[in-house]
Amino acid sequence: MKVTLWITFNEPLVFTCFGYGYGFFAPGVQGLLSTMFTVAHTVIRAHACAWHTYDHDFRPSQSGLPFSLLLYSEAL
Repeated sequence: MKVTLWITFNEPLVFTCFGYGYGFFAPGVQGLLSTMFTVAHTVIRAHACAWHTYDHDFRPSQSGLPFSLLLYSEAL
């Protein structure tokens, strides 16, 4: 089976705010606003790194499949 859509992070707002800000979800860290911004910045950098790796190593052989970060999704 061929992958038709690459997603690096699923709903980063959830684990950024609720995991590292308010501490409701894993990892349960109650942090400052700066902590949430640091986590969000790291997520963006990690996504960019993965995108560049995909673009360089895999896109030519996969005909340019969509590659994204899933910000929000409603259950169907």
